Amino acid sequence: MPVSLSVRPATLADVDDIVQIQQESWQQAYQGLLPEVVLTLRPAQERALIWQQRLKAHPCMTLLAQVQDAVAGFLYWFPENKRVAQLKSFYLHPFYWQQGLGSALLGQAMGDMQSLGLRRCELWVLANNRPAERFYLKQGFQYDGQRQRRQMEGVDVVQRHMYRLLAAKGNGSLSPLL
Repeated sequence: MPVSLSVRPATLADVDDIVQIQQESWQQAYQGLLPEVVLTLRPAQERALIWQQRLKAHPCMTLLAQVQDAVAGFLYWFPENKRVAQLKSFYLHPFYWQQGLGSALLGQAMGDMQSLGLRRCELWVLANNRPAERFYLKQGFQYDGQRQRRQMEGVDVVQRHMYRLLAAKGNGSLSPLL
């Protein structure tokens, strides 16, 4: 992990960086897994509006990984209920893949979740996205057997549900399965 890594909450001033990282990571990560029509995301201006709304609604739940002065990646999550956090967006610029930044960013987010008393983190991962699946498994996530089909630009995609238990607030042990 680079020594100069810092993790901080995103602000509205970071929206352009978030949109750019999402675009570049999306196209690299899903190349060969999704058709070209799906790889072409909404226009940057439309995505910028979505991120502005998210940051206004949940200002501390979008975290940025920053290396020196460059934004290297981001993670967006929110509490689904009093016990469960939902990890919704997690992207690193491809230049920073396989360098430990994702682990550090996820670790910070899970610490924030724990500090709010959340006991479980959940996410949906694109089926057959082997690098993402390996990453999450290495981070202690596991599959629970749920699958969902979604339409993306008219293309049917399958996602698999994963979860990880978080340590109970105030101790390092895992909480019981919720």
